Amino acid sequence: MALKQNLAYDQKLDKVVGYVDLGPIPVSDPEKLASVALVFQIVSYGIRFKCPIAYFFIANNLSGELLSELIKTTVILLDEIGVTVRSLTCDGAASNVKAYEY
Repeated sequence: MALKQNLAYDQKLDKVVGYVDLGPIPVSDPEKLASVALVFQIVSYGIRFKCPIAYFFIANNLSGELLSELIKTTVILLDEIGVTVRSLTCDGAASNVKAYEY
């Protein structure tokens, strides 16, 4: 999902938001503004259920290696709470295809 690049002060968090934020993964350029929201969601095979579970604010040029790391981290965290991941789905963007190589 495309975002308007902007900085804003979040009083609850007491910090400026709008920069690239990969959660637990360090960012190489902490001053880079986010331009895209990357959202992960889970979908059930057995019942009609889907739910967003994670989002990251990224620049439009996320490497396959970083994307792979986000996917692995998310799958590990899901496993830790008892959610079984049986498959992954994405579109054919170059960085998505590259992520599966790592």
